[in-house]
Amino acid sequence: MRVKCKLILRFDDPGIAQTVARSLSLDNKGYVAQRVKGMEIHAEVNTESIRELRNTVNDYLTCASVAAEGTRAARACKRNGSP
Repeated sequence: MRVKCKLILRFDDPGIAQTVARSLSLDNKGYVAQRVKGMEIHAEVNTESIRELRNTVNDYLTCASVAAEGTRAARACKRNGSP
């Protein structure tokens, strides 16, 4: 059985979407197909079971969240003049 899930992640601006997508792309090969459209990442997950889908989507969303928060924090430091 094949199981598919489509995700759209929307960010505050295109730069954050690009940065998050780049950071996720290293771990996605063979698991998640993604592309950036403006402020959004469009991702598609294809797996062979519901359990594998759940695990892959959970991993993807966790990594996306960490990457987005890190990007926002780095931008805030840059704006405030912090190293």
